[in-house]
Parts: sequence; C-alpha cells; structure tokens
Amino acid sequence: MLQEKQAIQKKQKFDYAVYIGRFQPFHLGHMHCVTEALQNAEKLIIVIGSTNQARSFRNPWSFEERQQMMVESLSRSQLSRIIFVGIEDSFYEPGQWRTEVRRLVADSITSDRHGKRKSNASVLITGHFRDNTSQYLRQFMEWKYISVNDYQSIHATTIRNSWFDAFREGGQGKESVSMTSAREISDRKKRQQQWIESNQSTLSANGLQWLINFSTLEQATKIIEEAQYIKEYRAHVSQLRWPVVLVTTDAVLIQNRQVLMVKRRGFPGKGLWALPGGFVDQDERIEDALFRELKEETGVNLSSHELNQCQLATHVFDDPDRSSRGRTITHASVYQLPDMFDHKLQAGDDASEVCWFDLNSLIEIRDQIFEDHYQIVRYFESRYLRDTNSEQNVTIIKFYNNNKQGGFCYD
Repeated sequence: MLQEKQAIQKKQKFDYAVYIGRFQPFHLGHMHCVTEALQNAEKLIIVIGSTNQARSFRNPWSFEERQQMMVESLSRSQLSRIIFVGIEDSFYEPGQWRTEVRRLVADSITSDRHGKRKSNASVLITGHFRDNTSQYLRQFMEWKYISVNDYQSIHATTIRNSWFDAFREGGQGKESVSMTSAREISDRKKRQQQWIESNQSTLSANGLQWLINFSTLEQATKIIEEAQYIKEYRAHVSQLRWPVVLVTTDAVLIQNRQVLMVKRRGFPGKGLWALPGGFVDQDERIEDALFRELKEETGVNLSSHELNQCQLATHVFDDPDRSSRGRTITHASVYQLPDMFDHKLQAGDDASEVCWFDLNSLIEIRDQIFEDHYQIVRYFESRYLRDTNSEQNVTIIKFYNNNKQGGFCYD
C-alpha cells in the first residue's frame, strides 16, 4: 500500500490540473482525460462549460445534471481529488471568458487551500486537441499544456444525437403512451435497446443508466421534441445544392433600463424568451426586416425614421455554433427609446408573449433565454448603455399576450 502511494506521488508533478469541457454527455473519452489528469496532478479542477444556458439541441443538460452524471460515473477516490466549477459561454468576449477561467481556477485553489492564496501552486491544463474548437487549450500560456490522445474516437455529438433518436417520445405520461399503437411502442423499445447496446462501449454503466433515467423525466420531452424538429429542419436544408447560411435580424429595444423580449411560440426554443427578430426575406433589406419583425412580434409601430433616431449601434453576431438550426448570422441593432415614450404592445406572429425586463435582473433568467440573445444584450449593454439605476431590484411591468389578456411580468 505504501509503495503504491509513493508511486502515485512520484507521478504527480503538478499541484492542480485544469480540464475544460461541455460534457454533453460525460463519456468514456472524458473519463480517460480525467484519469490522465489525476496521474499528473494532485487535484483536478473540472470546468464545466455552457453553464446557465437554456436547454437546447446542443446543450440538453444543465450544469447540475452534468455534474451529477460525472459524480455517478467516477470513483470515490477520484472524486475526493476533483473540484467542479461552471463557466458561462462568452461567444463575443473571448478575452473575458479566459479571464473568468483564470479567476475560477485561482478561487478554487484558494478555497482548496483553506483561504491561503499561494502563487507557487503549479498548474497544468489538459485535454484532447481535436480541431479548431480546441484552440483554447493553448491560450493559457502560464499553465503547462499536457495533451491527451484520442480515446476510441468517441464523440459526445454522436452519443447525443443517437439518444435523441432512441428516446423520442420519451418522458411522456401514461395517457400519451396509451394512445400510441402497440407497433410504435415495440419499435421504440427496440430503438432504445439498440442504443443501450451500442453505447456500452462509450459510456460508463452508471452514465448509461443516468441517461436512461433522464429520458423518462418531463424535462426530457421538450428537448427530444426540439431535437426531432431540428433533425427534420436540417434534413430539408441538406437537400439544397449549396451549403446554406441563414441571415436573421434582432432588435434590442431599451427603455428605462429595460429590454423588450418575446416568448417564442414554437421550436426551436419553444417557451424561451428571445429578442424580437427573425429571418430576412429575399426581397428586403436587413433594416427593413428588423422593423417588420419588431412590429409583427411586439406591436411596436414606430416608423423607420423614428427608430433610426434612437439607434445606438449595429453589430453582426456570427459564432458558428450560435444556432442549432445551422450556420446562422444575425444583424442586431440596439435602440434607446426616450424614457417617457409610450407605445402599446401586442404579441403576434411567432411570439406568444411580449415583456419588458429590467437589465439589472436579466441575469436571473439567463437560463430561460434563447440561443445567444442574453450575450447579445450584454454585449450592447457593456458598450453603449449606462446604468443609471443599479439599485433597482424588482420591476413590475404590464405585458400582453395573443389572447389580449393583461397580466404582470416580474423580473
């Protein structure tokens, strides 16, 4: 036992290892990286990305769920040496994201050392360098980078997509199941059994069971339905001769430190809050599309001249992974309306509700906001909007829905 402990200590050249990933889901390739990291360091800090994101085709599981998946997949001895932290995406502020990673690691080390911050802690960063999405591994020059070889070519995207297909209609209640034909039930069971058998070599036994159990929960239903929508949407687009680049537009309307948002009526992002906007038609300019979508979804009926007088800035948001529909580039503009300007709101078209949200409290619902729209608002806010009422905690604002029933929105 003593010799084994001494052998382990001899290998541990670093105090801490850092391993960053989305882990959607956590598979044996990730577990291989964890094992390698713990052979090179005393402690491992696992940074779980895409934290506080709304559930989507690309990010179906929350930070807490992914952490639980890891806890159930790893051994007790491994877990005793692991620190879990979460980090939010920052598509348009890469420098800010790197700064936040460094802060999380520094705080984790300080906490692990019972508040004693020591500058001499040796740190390495580890992971498999797969493609351009792995460039971040080489952007922390102060940490030693130790590469991990590919493990059996396991990819989370493949596992995720096959899970969506195997468990479609999963999570529905007995009433829905009773209305399904015996043949459909039999086909579904066969798909699920095939998925289980094919993923015994990609997931730990506990990880496999975790995903099976999750598929029976209510929250699985919506994301599986959305995945089916995305699959059909992409299949339709793939039939076109050339790769499709979608162009959309979004309006960031600000008044009294509040931003106007709509609740999406359909997939993708059904039930999530989003900026008013949509696709640009073949025969219209981007600016005209923005004005049209704003009026259709919110009822805001301002002329182009009135809106242009309030415009602060326009920016293109083009992260390749920003939309589950495929390559989608959006042109967003921010408008600062006069404080006393009055206008009637009426949700319409793709929106089921329209609501003003206090900018200072928007962070509280960021996991209910569609795609990168929270990041778009923060991008404009940090550059063009001054906080003149930072002490405001709760705002009660009237909103309207398609049934023309008044209500109150708390943010």
